[in-house]
Amino acid sequence: MKMREIKLKKIWGKWKKNKENFNRDYHQTFAGDFHVFGYVKSLEILQNGNIVSGSEDQTIKIWHKDTFECLKTINGHNSEVNCLAIMQNGNIVSGSWDKTIKIWDKDTFECLKTIN
Repeated sequence: MKMREIKLKKIWGKWKKNKENFNRDYHQTFAGDFHVFGYVKSLEILQNGNIVSGSEDQTIKIWHKDTFECLKTINGHNSEVNCLAIMQNGNIVSGSWDKTIKIWDKDTFECLKTIN
């Protein structure tokens, strides 16, 4: 077997294991709770690896990268959160159907600025 094939098999094995772990953990975290959350419209990854989601329920949520536990729910928009971005300094930027862009502090998750 060629070295390239061995490397590909190792990578595939790791990815498959991570996918199975994600599916197991994801269902344990969310199963039966979808009525609480709106549809997820956007995702980004923070510099520490945690996941940020923007939803139609007007919230931004921070999820732990390993446990997929919701660490923080950020409220501030008056309509669906459709897009997210992470600034170079780590702050979160969100865009919403309420026609605003908001910049959120990466540490306190307080709104630093609203752009209309």
